[in-house]
Amino acid sequence: MTIPVYYSAPGVGRFRFYWNNLADADATVETSSSAAAEYPLANIKNIWPTYEFRTSSLGAPDFIKWDLGTAQYVSCFILWNHNISAGATIRLQGNDSDAWGAPAFDEAVTWNAENLVHVLTSAVSLRWWRIIITDAANPDGYISAGCRFLGTYFQPGESNATRAPELIDPSEVAFSRGGQMTAAQLDGYDQMSYRFDIVSPADQATMKTIYRAIGRFKPYFIIEDSNYPLTTVYYVHNISRWGFGDIKAGGYKSFQLDVETQR
Repeated sequence: MTIPVYYSAPGVGRFRFYWNNLADADATVETSSSAAAEYPLANIKNIWPTYEFRTSSLGAPDFIKWDLGTAQYVSCFILWNHNISAGATIRLQGNDSDAWGAPAFDEAVTWNAENLVHVLTSAVSLRWWRIIITDAANPDGYISAGCRFLGTYFQPGESNATRAPELIDPSEVAFSRGGQMTAAQLDGYDQMSYRFDIVSPADQATMKTIYRAIGRFKPYFIIEDSNYPLTTVYYVHNISRWGFGDIKAGGYKSFQLDVETQR
């Protein structure tokens, strides 16, 4: 059953698309403090969040570093499906060069189980970025992560009017002629539909640019409520084409976004 959830109350945060991942750009060079032979750093670029990267051991600290080639704006960092323990020290740093004695940008990242989300107060333009992790007590003996995001976001002028979530169970179920059931249990996932009632012509143009870049083939992140990024972040892919309808005065239109969580 689909249950609409309405986002019309004042004070609610804004919907954001995190789609232009600088860490995946062709010009970006990505390195790490170490990498296990069976779990190389290249795994973290894969679209499957469970296809993880691991360090070969625990460093002091461990890091993942990005050379973007040129200075580019960053306003958010996400680390998905990680094993970092609660006692770790985590920092996001940026600099003009690969010298980290006194980086131009240096902020502590709040720990969160499984997924880290760090939103900058304002975008910062630098060429070199890294996430550094000191986690000497990690019981696994390594740092792992499934995917990451480094970049900026698109925030429509008006947020979604409704959210309709559904929990999908893809388990295979069969019944014998006598009514006995057999089942192959599979992991569930979420599908969400968002309706945006008022989309400006400028936002329509931006959304078309986004869809041309990601289509239905490239996963991306969304944050439903910018006031609560840690609890409303999802790693998703589109399950329908993006279209605009209900033409309104001034060229404003409505928009339907249908996604499901990446697995």
